Amino acid sequence: MEVIVDEDLTWEVNREDSMWSLVPGEHIHVNLEKVQERWWEAVLISEEHISVRKIDPSRPITDLDDQAQAKIEEMMFNEEQKRLGLPQSHEKKVHDMLKDAWDSEGSPFRGQPFDPSKINVAPDGGSTINYPST
Repeated sequence: MEVIVDEDLTWEVNREDSMWSLVPGEHIHVNLEKVQERWWEAVLISEEHISVRKIDPSRPITDLDDQAQAKIEEMMFNEEQKRLGLPQSHEKKVHDMLKDAWDSEGSPFRGQPFDPSKINVAPDGGSTINYPST
């Protein structure tokens, strides 16, 4: 057996999730799972290091998984809503929950038309309720 690489890696990898495969006569494919998500200046300690600041990390959104694409779309939506002075997605969710609870059993607002001005929602998620006069 011939040792091809016998050197330390620049950063730690997860050995259980790293693997290699051999394509006979062509190449060895090595997949290293990083322990820490970061750009590497080099794979091996002895290699010449590159400047990670010069790397263009952008990639088409279609290359990302569905969950990542949805998160980016939500962030873009929220940024646009913020720019326009409109409620962001998390604020809309709170609004929808309040609207659902408005007419629920035990609500002091039961039977009244929904009026969000009676509830002040703070940016941290806390709220103040202006109870109706009795």
